[in-house]
Amino acid sequence: WHLAAFFTVAIRQQMRAFASENNREPTKDEAKEIRARTLSTVRGTVQADQLKESMGQNTLVLNLDTALK
Repeated sequence: WHLAAFFTVAIRQQMRAFASENNREPTKDEAKEIRARTLSTVRGTVQADQLKESMGQNTLVLNLDTALK
């Protein structure tokens, strides 16, 4: 559930940033795009962290095959 909470916080931050920059809440289509872009970015970050951990310490928080999907 920690990873799900991390994703949720990242999406909320991006929604707030959009609202602050545009002085309005995002439309449904804009919110969908923000979610997709945020999840893609965060997913890449999690994958990179898993690879660094695997190469550096030879230990993993998540199974490497699962982390790279």
